Amino acid sequence: MNTMIDPHTQLAFSLYSHKGVYALLLGSGISRAAGIPTGWEVTLDLIRRIATAEGENCEPEPDAWYQSKYGHVPDYSNLLARLGGTQAERQQILRGYFEATTEEEREEGKKQPTAAHKAIADLVKSGYIRVIVTTNFDRLMEQALEAVGVMPTVISSVDALKGAPPLVHTHCTIIKVHGDYLDSRIKNTPDELNQYDTEMDKRLDQVADEYGLIVCGWSADYDPALCAAIVRAPNRRYSTFWAYRGRLGDEATRVINHRQAVKVEIKDADSFFSGLGSKVQALSDVAGSQPVSRQIAVANLKRYLQDAKPIRVFDLIGRETERVKREMASDFFDPYENRYTGPIIVSRIQRYEALMESLIALFATGVYWGDPIHNAMWVQNLEYLADPVATQGNDSWINLARYPALLSLYAGGITALAANKIEVFADLLTKTTIRERGLSDGVAATYLVPGHVITPDAARWLPGTSGSSVSASLHLRNSLREPLRELIPNDQNYIRLFHEFEYLAALVGADLTEKEGNGSGGFFGCFIWHGDYRKIYADLRGRATAAGNNWPFLKAGLFSGTLDRFLQMQHLFNRDVPEIHRIFKG
Repeated sequence: MNTMIDPHTQLAFSLYSHKGVYALLLGSGISRAAGIPTGWEVTLDLIRRIATAEGENCEPEPDAWYQSKYGHVPDYSNLLARLGGTQAERQQILRGYFEATTEEEREEGKKQPTAAHKAIADLVKSGYIRVIVTTNFDRLMEQALEAVGVMPTVISSVDALKGAPPLVHTHCTIIKVHGDYLDSRIKNTPDELNQYDTEMDKRLDQVADEYGLIVCGWSADYDPALCAAIVRAPNRRYSTFWAYRGRLGDEATRVINHRQAVKVEIKDADSFFSGLGSKVQALSDVAGSQPVSRQIAVANLKRYLQDAKPIRVFDLIGRETERVKREMASDFFDPYENRYTGPIIVSRIQRYEALMESLIALFATGVYWGDPIHNAMWVQNLEYLADPVATQGNDSWINLARYPALLSLYAGGITALAANKIEVFADLLTKTTIRERGLSDGVAATYLVPGHVITPDAARWLPGTSGSSVSASLHLRNSLREPLRELIPNDQNYIRLFHEFEYLAALVGADLTEKEGNGSGGFFGCFIWHGDYRKIYADLRGRATAAGNNWPFLKAGLFSGTLDRFLQMQHLFNRDVPEIHRIFKG
């Protein structure tokens, strides 16, 4: 199944929409670009210094040499005590690992805040991030925050925990679970990383329970106590996003599966956080927290399309989709409502249409004026809209929750025909994956159909449709007229395109259902009721026959790409239409 929305963009939406409720979990990978060593690398280097001072060779396994010579596993505090007699001497030793001590290092940007640290600092300053949990000993995060005027509360020991203010009362809290490099009590050995102090566990439990998590630069392989804190969280109020590069280890996979985390593949921490910051800023630029009016939304979209700014296009469409999804999850659309009555059905449909006012216009305008580079975006957003907000409850309400997706499919499909964008027309119908409970995954042409989304019992209550068997289709035709008027001003042309869309979608659905053996019914709509299928049949047959296999619908991959298959499906469909027409008329 295709990803509903690119995970990077999904993360940006979530971070923007839920300001201050996501915490960062940063591992050593975040500081790798700055040349900061891991705690274990520091430990091994300290052992090498001791071995050199004693005139011995500790290679190839410094830790094994140390344990053999001194009778216990290497301990960070003991190692420092052997090399520095005073606190000042020990701090001077450690500064060389974690701070730029030469002009050459400073010129090269070594051991200084990276692009990732700076991007995170900007997110903190803007209020999107308030809590940072890190396994790192360095102070690069603190330095980046101070550079933008944020003085974080730093918790690096149990002592600091006792006097720390509540998380919600600080602009930013950094929790250094393994300590700070200037404190000899840092956690580094397997025994130390296996269990945290009770107070630290309590604070981590709070973060894991109350905040969403964005994980980056952390493998989870050597931190059992931290893994345990994440796994034992009783709730998942907000999502977990796990940024990674290369292959995920077994422990990371276990935690990801437990948290049902969204995996975000990245090139490196710098590009990841810089990109995330840019996306969040773009969302902020597009509009505030209130829904974008249809006119403003369309004007913005046209400008972004004209200026060839695909990221802005993606963010604008995606942000409005995310807003609709959030509203669809409100109590108004309770899937357990046991009263399936006309007034409630109509009120829900009207509420869905009000929520979709801007998105319908954006979808139609984007498909009409967009380029092929945008095609995948329409499919991804349609999938996201169609993905169930609830999977338990009254089946009729759960099916009706796909009405916003159905509106988008029709708006996109009709305007694609109007603009002769046959490839995106085909993609919407055949590449949009629809998950159906208890059945195999299907596509929009087989599952996202009017009669399945709005049941006949519900459709008979729709105003202006006379309670006919094609009421759902008639209601769609009426509801979409005004949103599409700017793109299709002529009423007769609009009706022709609407019926042609349903007829072609019905053929595509029938073709795929016959091949794959699953589906929920065809697009049998008002074109049958009015008898327009005869005109559509003759017109499409003539165009297809004249063009042969070069007909754009076949070149887009529909009907197996062959004229014979299209003509076959037309014959089978039209053979059954008189009986369907008789039933619908009755």
